[in-house]
Amino acid sequence: MAVYSPANANAYVGLSKQASKGTGVAPAYFAAFLSAEMSPNAGMRAIREGGSGPYVARHTKDIYAPVFRFACPARPILAGFLLTMLLGDDTVSGASDPYTHTIIPATTQLWVTMERNVDDDLYERIVDGVLMEAVLDIRKRDSGAEVLLNCVGTGLTLDRSGSVTAESYEASRPFLRSDSALATSWYLDNAAETNVESATVTMRWRYDEAITADAVTRPNLVKLLFEAEVETVQLWNAAADKNAYVGTHYGTTAGTAASPTVYGSTTKAFEVDILYQETAKDRELKLTIPAMDWTESTVTEPNPEAGMAGKLTRKGRAVKPSAGSILTVVSKNSLATAYDA
Repeated sequence: MAVYSPANANAYVGLSKQASKGTGVAPAYFAAFLSAEMSPNAGMRAIREGGSGPYVARHTKDIYAPVFRFACPARPILAGFLLTMLLGDDTVSGASDPYTHTIIPATTQLWVTMERNVDDDLYERIVDGVLMEAVLDIRKRDSGAEVLLNCVGTGLTLDRSGSVTAESYEASRPFLRSDSALATSWYLDNAAETNVESATVTMRWRYDEAITADAVTRPNLVKLLFEAEVETVQLWNAAADKNAYVGTHYGTTAGTAASPTVYGSTTKAFEVDILYQETAKDRELKLTIPAMDWTESTVTEPNPEAGMAGKLTRKGRAVKPSAGSILTVVSKNSLATAYDA
């Protein structure tokens, strides 16, 4: 066996939806990862007892709680798959390419197999896995032109009984920051914005991860709570930017004193629409949060040696809207079937 190189071309991160809990499957989707990590995450306990003096007598394994995380460029089909596995529900429409996938949070549990191949000699799976968190990262073009997805997950058990899978990567190019450059690409507080420099959207399901039985692996994982958080950075160049800052800290955009009122928006609080065409067919990733409470707002401090223009940084958290889903992802691509089918 040759010395292992982490840059080995045989290495891959692959995922697939399981048909049922308890049965791992070969990966169907491969993430062209920029970074990846998988850990068995064995919980070890040191046992000290009478007769062993100041020394550890032995160790026991309490439980395995395997984890995986990876970052990859957001491509049309892969992004839809990952966000469906996280959120829980996909409805597909359309008679031909492009097909429209409407993806929303649901308590439905989708079990995933995550497989890592190191060098064709060490390959292993997390079976009965779940995606717990995904971060959509849209940065300034000169900080990274491609839109990224950072994913985190866990699972019930480890498996090495399969075999290496021949990987196949999506041919479509990743979404770019400049694919969101249209005048209607960004909405904040139900107003179109053209001064957004960067944004991150963090989506997560909180699970009961501590369900244990008389075994070294957990028997189940249960969805409990859904959360979504947004952070945006905008150029400070319009009255709306001042109003956003004032509203966050003074309760309303005309406020003059500290207020207990939480400033928020109930219609299209946040939306980003990333769109390009591939052989005259739309490839789109649109994320909408209808209602949101703005929790933080800061501006660039005055500086006589300033090296950049003034910025407004805002943070907000999604809240349940009066109607419809708390968050909706629309993914247009060439896949005709629903990801959760």
